[in-house]
Amino acid sequence: MDMEKINEDPLFLALTRPAMIWGIPMEAFAISCGSAGLAMIAADSIFYLLLTLPFLAMSRFIVQRDQNAFRILFRWFDTGARCLNHRFWGGSSSSALRLKRDYRIEEID
Repeated sequence: MDMEKINEDPLFLALTRPAMIWGIPMEAFAISCGSAGLAMIAADSIFYLLLTLPFLAMSRFIVQRDQNAFRILFRWFDTGARCLNHRFWGGSSSSALRLKRDYRIEEID
C-alpha cells in the first residue's frame, strides 16, 4: 500500500493573536481605561486615572500566560454567565429567545 503524504500548511501565530496595545488586548485595555475613567468622573479627581496602571499590569501578566485568556473570559460571559437554565441542561447554552416570560396565563384568556 502506497503511503500518501499529508498536505501541511504553516500556521502563522501572529495572524491568530488578538489585537494588542502595549502588549495588552484591546478589550482589556478599554475596560481598564474605561473603569478608571468612570472612577475619575465619579470621584471628581484626576488621580483616579492612576488606577489604570495596576489593571494594565495585571492584564499584561495574564496575557503572558495565555494570549487568548480575555477572549475565553468574554466568551464565558456570553454563554455561562448569562445562562439561566444551566441546572436544566447540565451546562451552559446560549439562546436567542428569552428564558422568562412577561405574562401570566390568565392575561392571555
